[in-house]
Amino acid sequence: MKTIKNFLLRDWRAKLLTLIGAVILWATVAANQSGIVSFPGKIPIQYSNIKDGLVAISDVDAVQIKISAESTVLRQLKEENFTATVNLSNLDTGTYQKGIDVSVNKDAVKIISVSPSQATIRIEKKISKDVPVRIRLDGKTADEFIASDTVANLAEVKISGPESIVKTISEVIAPIKLGGENTDFEKTAKLFAYTANGEEIKNITISPGEINAKIRVSPAGEAKTVGIKVNTKGNTTAGFWISSITTDPEVVTISGSRVKISSTKYLETEDIDISGLAENKSFTTDLIVPSGLKIEESPAQVKVQVTVSRNQSTKDFTLTPKFSAIGNNLNVSSSDPAQVVLTLSGNQKDLDAISTDQLTLDIPLSSYTQGNYEIQLKNEFFHIPTDVDIDSFAPVSLKLTLSLK
Repeated sequence: MKTIKNFLLRDWRAKLLTLIGAVILWATVAANQSGIVSFPGKIPIQYSNIKDGLVAISDVDAVQIKISAESTVLRQLKEENFTATVNLSNLDTGTYQKGIDVSVNKDAVKIISVSPSQATIRIEKKISKDVPVRIRLDGKTADEFIASDTVANLAEVKISGPESIVKTISEVIAPIKLGGENTDFEKTAKLFAYTANGEEIKNITISPGEINAKIRVSPAGEAKTVGIKVNTKGNTTAGFWISSITTDPEVVTISGSRVKISSTKYLETEDIDISGLAENKSFTTDLIVPSGLKIEESPAQVKVQVTVSRNQSTKDFTLTPKFSAIGNNLNVSSSDPAQVVLTLSGNQKDLDAISTDQLTLDIPLSSYTQGNYEIQLKNEFFHIPTDVDIDSFAPVSLKLTLSLK
C-alpha cells in the first residue's frame, strides 16, 4: 500500500500533465471522427420534370435524413445544403408511389437514410380561376373608435392549382390585424384561402399574393360597419354540403346609440330555405334590423349566393390483377407490375365501408396468343360497388408474358 502511494505522489506534476495531454488528444481525435447523426431540420420536397398543365400533390411535403460527416462539417450544414427531389417525368394524371432522392452539395457528407423514402404522389390537371377578395379584420381599434369601412385595391385575384382543390374555393381572405388605431390607415395584407373549418388550403398559388387595403376608422356612436350573418333553414340533398355563402353587399353601415352600436357585431338575414338544394343558387332576403339601429344604405336587403358541393373523398386500394378467357394451352407467366393502385371517389362513409374483397381487376385475354404484350387498363376491367366512382389508377398499363403450359 505504501509502495503504491509513493508511486502516485512521486513526480505527480509530470504525471498530471501527461494525463491532461492524453485527454486532450482523445477529445481531438473523437471530434474529427465521422459519425452518423439525424439532421435536425426537414428537407422540403421538390418535383422535377412534371408535364406542362399538370400539378402534383403529395402525402408528405418534407423528409428527415440521417447523414455521416465529420463533426467540423456537421456544424456548418444547413437545410439549403440538401435537395429532396421526386422525378415525375413521363407521368400523366393519376396516383403514383415514387421514391424520394436526396442530394447534398458538400462532398464530405454522405446520405445514410431518408424518411420517408417514398411518397404517394397525386398528379392532377392544373386549372386557374378568378375569385373575389374579402378583407377580414382581427383585433380592436382604440377605445371609442370602430373600423367603419374597408376598401381593397383589388376586387379579384387569380388562383391556380390542382383542379380538385381550386374548384372548391369561392374566395380568398386578407386578414388585417387591428392594433388600437384611432385614425384611417392603409395596410398591405397577404392573401389566404381557407376551408369551411377555417384551415388554410395549401398547394395553390394566389396571384398577386397580397393586396393593399384602406381602413376607415370612425368615432364610435356615429356609425359602424358590420358583417352579415345569413340564416338558413332546411337541409341540402343527401350527399351535398354548403361549401360557401357570400352576400352582396358583404357589410352594411349602421347608426344608432353608442350602447346599441357597441353591442352589435353583425346583422342577421331572414331565413333562406335550402331544403333539397343540390346546385348553386342565389337568393334575395331582408336584413333584420334591431330596434334603435338604422341601416345607412337602402333598401335593407342583400343578395345571398349559396355554393353547393358534393361530399366527395378519395381512397386508394391495392389490387392484384386477375386474368380471364385465356386460351386452354396458355397461362400468364409474368405480370409487371404485380399490383395496381386503384383510387375511388365518393362519400367518405361509403369509401370506408369498402374492403379489397369487394374490388376486382379482371383483364380478358381471349384475343391474345403466346408472346409479350403491354395491356392498356380500362375502367371496365375494374368491378367496384355502385355507390362509388373510379377516380384514377396506376399504372395505366401492364406488361404481360403469355407462355405455353
